[in-house]
Amino acid sequence: MDFYVLAWKRYAQFSGRSTLGEYWWFVLFHFIVIMLLVIPPIVAAIVSSNKPNDTQSSVVVGISVAPFVLYMLASLIPSLAVTIRRMHDANLSGWLYLLSFLPMGNIAVLVFTLLPGTAGENKYGPNPLVSPAAAVTG
Repeated sequence: MDFYVLAWKRYAQFSGRSTLGEYWWFVLFHFIVIMLLVIPPIVAAIVSSNKPNDTQSSVVVGISVAPFVLYMLASLIPSLAVTIRRMHDANLSGWLYLLSFLPMGNIAVLVFTLLPGTAGENKYGPNPLVSPAAAVTG
């Protein structure tokens, strides 16, 4: 849960690096929140399907979709930022995220997020697994 909060604290920080743990814990909690927000609209749609011309049912479905839409809009930048920082940890350019817009490009992005981080400092910053005090003492 701490990594999920950390990703939100680093909301639009596209520089630096994110560890495997930070990225995948964020993805897990992000997925759980999405699933919890998707259930009410599905239930409302199923209930309203029994009443095809009922305006009130349509309004209920619309209202139940609103939290999901708002969360997706709010989480767009943090999820993009944490993915780019994860690529930076593997010493890859964040621009490689654009591959996800190509057919099968999401598989490449998934593989990039699974790569281990580079040991020590790389061109995107210091290793996030090493605390600054430990780096100084040796």
